[in-house]
Amino acid sequence: MAESQTVASRGRRSGLPVVLGATAIAGLLGYVIQVGMGAALGDTPKYTIFMAFWAAFYLIIGALAGIQQEFARAFSRIDAEPAVGTVGVRPQNFLFGLAGTLLVVLVGSGFFWGPLVFGQDGQIAAAVIAVGAAAYVIFSGLSGQLYGQERWGVLAVAIIADPLLRAVLLGAVVLIGGGILDLQLAVTIPVALTTIAVALLMVRRRRPATRMGMSARALTWNCSRTVAGSVSTAALISGFPLFLKLVGENDPALATIIFVFTVVRAPVVIPLLALQNFMIVHFSKNAQDRFARVIKLILVVVLGAVFLGVVAMIIGPALVQWVTGGAFLPDPLLVGGMVAAAGLTAALCVSGAAVLAADLHGTFAAGWTVAAVVSIGLLLIPGQLSTVALVALTVGPLPGLACHLFVLRRNSAAPSPSAAETGAALGS
Repeated sequence: MAESQTVASRGRRSGLPVVLGATAIAGLLGYVIQVGMGAALGDTPKYTIFMAFWAAFYLIIGALAGIQQEFARAFSRIDAEPAVGTVGVRPQNFLFGLAGTLLVVLVGSGFFWGPLVFGQDGQIAAAVIAVGAAAYVIFSGLSGQLYGQERWGVLAVAIIADPLLRAVLLGAVVLIGGGILDLQLAVTIPVALTTIAVALLMVRRRRPATRMGMSARALTWNCSRTVAGSVSTAALISGFPLFLKLVGENDPALATIIFVFTVVRAPVVIPLLALQNFMIVHFSKNAQDRFARVIKLILVVVLGAVFLGVVAMIIGPALVQWVTGGAFLPDPLLVGGMVAAAGLTAALCVSGAAVLAADLHGTFAAGWTVAAVVSIGLLLIPGQLSTVALVALTVGPLPGLACHLFVLRRNSAAPSPSAAETGAALGS
């Protein structure tokens, strides 16, 4: 029986390339959406409004990714120790309760922040975001469960279906000349549709109901700390154009800066962000030399980004002009600088995965929060928006990276019990 369980486990793990392939396809679809919407809408107020909505939605979605990470951790433990899954809160109860709470909070608060961010019809935009975010709570939990149980086939469907539906719907709206609300619905509806499809696929497997191995209070505490780090992650990645719009509303180069930020940084940051769950598993299984592995990977990421930045400075502007039909004409330094600075954000993805693998939830949140606060704060310094944005994206991640590495180093060294307790205290 043990042998059959081992074979089954190997069979599930052999599906890992399928998930990596699905992640690559999803990333490509997202990239096509970003480039396509920029080319279709051009350097116009409509594009700026659309990207502000996109950034606000994915700021929340990015924060909720912390739920996926915690569910992945919990269910990987349950899969290894089945007895753990017989106690604690039921995942569906937790997810539906959290989704309902988030829906009420976002709809209620949207009457205040909606008009501030989106102007006219801002309350409607906030309500659309609220419904999509509530659906994503369920989606995030289900995806985390699939990761933890290594059910790669269903997970691959979940990864691809959402961006594929979004690309189709956005393309249809552009073709029929739809308005802003149509574009906003096309962004959020795929989350709900994909969540329903994934839930149905999981039910068909008729797996027994599993508990989380911890109380609702403990799960909420773990998720809240991971989400705190994830919201800062999202602020530095998908949500940053929202802050650019808020501080540079009247800058004539705003649309170009947002487009360059969104498109040229993605090849550096998104792969590392998408692979965080796998890095968590990798660093968990290699705890003895975790810190050395982290340093090596960070060096590869940063040096690679600098090299790509030089290449982007040479060929990037012409490439952007070509793919957008001349809609955007960015400065070479802006393009190259954005790519090079992306390496530091990608490095935070690596260090963040490592501290989560070491159960340092507080450190994960602290590092990303410091990086986000410093980056957004630097946007307020006077100067040309393009220069200010580059300074913010270069300097901002450094203190967060230092925070992660400092605590991770102390935790890895652990020369004595008291030192280990100190590292744990810093991470709690």
